[in-house]
Amino acid sequence: MAKTYKDFRDNVRSNPERAARVKTRRQAMEDALALAEIREKRELTQTDIAQVLEMSRRTSRASSGSRISTFQPSLNMSKRSAAS
Repeated sequence: MAKTYKDFRDNVRSNPERAARVKTRRQAMEDALALAEIREKRELTQTDIAQVLEMSRRTSRASSGSRISTFQPSLNMSKRSAAS
């Protein structure tokens, strides 16, 4: 019999170490989405942000401790590239 989502969720919640990892990853994903939204509104790239922080994109990603990529080119950049 296949496990249900509830079984999976209860298993994660019952293991404090696992629950902490899930919480950390969830926060990293929320942070990445928030940053992507800010970059989109301001029409900035990850490279622009890295320059302001005086670090490379690679360093930025490595220092976050996450494998989540926050790279999402803005629609305006995509439109400009398509027009070229």
